[in-house]
Amino acid sequence: MNKIRHISASYSGNKIALGEFEKVVQIFDIDTLNTISEFNSILSFGGKRITINELGNICVCGAWAKFGLVGYNALNGEVIWQRKDLKKVQHLSILRSNSDLFFANFSKSASKLISFKDGSEINKIIGVENYYESRFEPINVYDKSTSIELVNRITGNRISKIDRQTFATLSLDFAKDCFCVSEAAGPISCYELDKGRLKWRLPIGMDGHYLSLAYNELLDRFIGISWPYLNGGDMKIHYMNPDSGKNDYVINIKKPAVTEFAKEGRLLITSNKEIIDINTGEKKYWA
Repeated sequence: MNKIRHISASYSGNKIALGEFEKVVQIFDIDTLNTISEFNSILSFGGKRITINELGNICVCGAWAKFGLVGYNALNGEVIWQRKDLKKVQHLSILRSNSDLFFANFSKSASKLISFKDGSEINKIIGVENYYESRFEPINVYDKSTSIELVNRITGNRISKIDRQTFATLSLDFAKDCFCVSEAAGPISCYELDKGRLKWRLPIGMDGHYLSLAYNELLDRFIGISWPYLNGGDMKIHYMNPDSGKNDYVINIKKPAVTEFAKEGRLLITSNKEIIDINTGEKKYWA
């Protein structure tokens, strides 16, 4: 595989999907550092148009134009199903509450929950651009164009509506009693789960905004990847206290094109072919 421009991981699985700028996809085992398969796909650049299921045996890719969504056998690249009717794919992500399903957002139609197995539509979620689920409580976040809504997953009742600080969410993850959200060209904010009240907010600083977030339960820290987008400087890993937002530690990771958390925030995968152990700072490389 040439330059990596896409990385997708399930929350706890050991297999990840890597993509070149377009088409070429590689399935990689982060435990053994072995390549499982490599194949051509409909993957197109823009948005996050690739996701992999928890077992690591189905990879779904999306396209902007005529090809829609395709589910591939991750072991050999064979097509399992195709949905040409679902065009202009923007964002794909696996669900926490049911790893047999993934969330799909589209530019010109309602977002959907879709089966990894056969591509069937399970549910439609109108007006939601990104969809996040807590692994600790039955609570979801519906990320909309002008607000962030905290919703009870069981009843569907809205707990709180939170005004967004900027025009778009970059990343969001949950701790046990709160969640943290990073917004484009804006701050990182932490809200309580019970009523959506603000716990703390860190204004954007010299390190820029946070491209991705994950909660590491062992360390009891939100882990954030910052990027100073105005000057194109180095990315950094930040370790933030969920109660105060205090930044305990920083690791410089230079300038990978893309990063992705794996193993419930315990590992960070970078397009520079690094696997960084968040708990220890140790790095492993693969060829």
